[in-house]
Parts: sequence; structure tokens; C-alpha cells
Amino acid sequence: MALTSVGTLGGEANIKSQLENGPVSAAFVVYEDFNAYTDGVYRHVTGKVKGGHAVVIVGYGTATCNGEKVPFWIIRNSWGPKWGKGGFFYIRRGKDECNIETRGIAYATPKI
Repeated sequence: MALTSVGTLGGEANIKSQLENGPVSAAFVVYEDFNAYTDGVYRHVTGKVKGGHAVVIVGYGTATCNGEKVPFWIIRNSWGPKWGKGGFFYIRRGKDECNIETRGIAYATPKI
């Protein structure tokens, strides 16, 4: 596959813009409470750092949680379809939750 560009970036606006060209790879800090994720928008609440993890940001949206609108990233995980929401999870967007918007963000734009 030929590419027109590759690079790194950070920040909510830049990630959203790059998603118009395709998925964006990312890394984030994993805390103990992430292992309990099953549904909803993940937000670190408690627990120690367990390490880091590479994922793919595939989209974004907004959900209502406890009457509050919460923006989120749609993330494809590598742990298989039985984990999370069919292999995906949502993580809070716009707050650099677990460094998802600043840690290891990379993209490639295909040549069409």
C-alpha cells in the first residue's frame, strides 16, 4: 500500500482530523481498574499503574452518563471480541484520559 504521509500527532482536534483519513494508533497508561471494564465510557478512578498498552482509535462519539454528556474515543483493543464491547471500548475524550491523546499517537494516510 502506498502512503501519502506518516507521522505522529497529539491532541483531541488533531486526532479527530486525522480520523477522517483512517484509524489512528495510540498508547495509553493502564491502571488496575481498567481490567474491570465491561461497558460505558472508561475513566480512571482507582488503582495503581499496571503498564502501558497499544490500541487503535477508530472513531468518537458522545454518551450521556449520570445526566452529563461525556465525549469519548472509540477504541479497538487487541484482546479479542469477548473482551469489553465486542473487542472495543470507549475512553473519555478531550481530557487526555490515561495519556490517550498524547502518548504514542501515530498515523498513516493511504494514497488513493
